[in-house]
Amino acid sequence: MRDPVLKLLRAAAALSLALLVACAPASAPHVAAPPIASPTSAIPGVSIRTIERKEPVPLVAHLVTIDLMKAGPVVVASDPAPDGEGFVATTARDLAAHHGLSLAVNASFFEVPGGRYPVAGERADVVGGLVLDGKRAGHSGTIGGLLDGAICFGAHTARVEKGFACDGARWGLATGPVLLWKGARTDTAFADAIFKSPRHPRTAAGVDADGRTLWLLVVDGRQPGTSEGATLDDLKDILKSAGATDAVNLDGGGSSTLVGKGPDGALKLLNVPVHEHTPGRERPVVTAVGVEDAE
Repeated sequence: MRDPVLKLLRAAAALSLALLVACAPASAPHVAAPPIASPTSAIPGVSIRTIERKEPVPLVAHLVTIDLMKAGPVVVASDPAPDGEGFVATTARDLAAHHGLSLAVNASFFEVPGGRYPVAGERADVVGGLVLDGKRAGHSGTIGGLLDGAICFGAHTARVEKGFACDGARWGLATGPVLLWKGARTDTAFADAIFKSPRHPRTAAGVDADGRTLWLLVVDGRQPGTSEGATLDDLKDILKSAGATDAVNLDGGGSSTLVGKGPDGALKLLNVPVHEHTPGRERPVVTAVGVEDAE
């Protein structure tokens, strides 16, 4: 079980994007972590397990395995902004509720005008392209070469791409860096320079060689003594051990969120996100990858 007492990390300058750089003040007080909901609801084709370790640093990760023959993944976005540019920021939990998802994780990188994190209801722009129900959306921008790949979905298939095309896909998003490619670990040293430090909360996705199994990985972080975050190499190791041959990093940091339906049918947090130094506080985002409710 988790130590319910957390310290927060030293403050760092936030980028204008929802990258992995928000840290807490050096003198942050002890803060009690909220309990994690138990994912006991039976979601067809989906299983969830928690990975905990103490070495080389404390880490808690949540690995979702999805049998794509039983559960079809989707990419969803929040409502368009009133000015027609970008989207209205909202939490992954609200995105899941709005789109009828049983389970969801945060997805795309994004930015807000003014270079800060968004408030719910505020405009935010996706960085990188999207495919939403077969239609192109989002921006074509990148982040210093960080968005070097994509995750693309059909009705019962998934694939990782280098670059962003997602031709013929019904759902997809540009993201990066690519972590695994055809069974081999990729060189992601360039991304560490962008992320400023190696360990952060992380979200990632992986697929098997047949494109019939999807893994969604969310790692808690910025919780000294409980879960200090993962390196990109940690993500590669976990996903490769699970069976993924191709994998890609998604947005992380304070955005890293996993939500799922509990036995009462209500969507609950299944991890402990840390937004603006507060454990259990959800950051507004603009896209999510998830599984639709069974009909």
